[in-house]
Amino acid sequence: MTWTYNALCNVASMETMFGLRLSHAAKIKKWASWGSLKREEVLEALRTGGKTLGVKQELTSWSTRTLFSVDTQGGQRMADVKWDNVYTALQRIASTYDLTASEFEYYCCGEPGMDALRMIYWMAHRVCATIQRVKHDRPAASQEEVAFHILDRWGLPIVPWTCNIFNASFCKDQDHGIAMLFGLSQPDGEEFDPVQHFDLARCTIRMDSQATNMLMKDYSTDS
Repeated sequence: MTWTYNALCNVASMETMFGLRLSHAAKIKKWASWGSLKREEVLEALRTGGKTLGVKQELTSWSTRTLFSVDTQGGQRMADVKWDNVYTALQRIASTYDLTASEFEYYCCGEPGMDALRMIYWMAHRVCATIQRVKHDRPAASQEEVAFHILDRWGLPIVPWTCNIFNASFCKDQDHGIAMLFGLSQPDGEEFDPVQHFDLARCTIRMDSQATNMLMKDYSTDS
């Protein structure tokens, strides 16, 4: 498992270093500037995930910040959106199909009250519950060992980096035939409490790696 993790992370880094994420024209221009020996070595490194001498040399011109990044642009791009207006427009669309506001919320919006901030609180509940379980199962484990075992349902690691096969991904916890719910349990009339108002026993969503999410697309839960 360690070898597989290292190999896949190496390939994720190589995709950036060797231009696999560039446009088609930019790729061809970059690759055409290499000699045949370098092209052969790059292809072999990408095929095996091995950290060859050529890969090590290429790494010297890259920093950790440029190789591993998280998406910080999404929130900035949407910062000026007036979400109240968006929701009103969505309700108007629903009304043209003879749906009431409550029907639209029930059928199309999942759990009432969920928003981006509460999703962050939910993620904290999920991750902390996983850590608690690992500590319970491995009472003698060091902090480093506990951290190493914060894995998804198939035992794969979860990372925050974009363009990585282990990138965190929201998945259905049980079968694909059920609604996706975060387990929000805020009683009517009560002020939201991020500590008390999540019930993970009612939650049907979990975080897995992108690899597991993709592999389970056609996975039978009966097998």
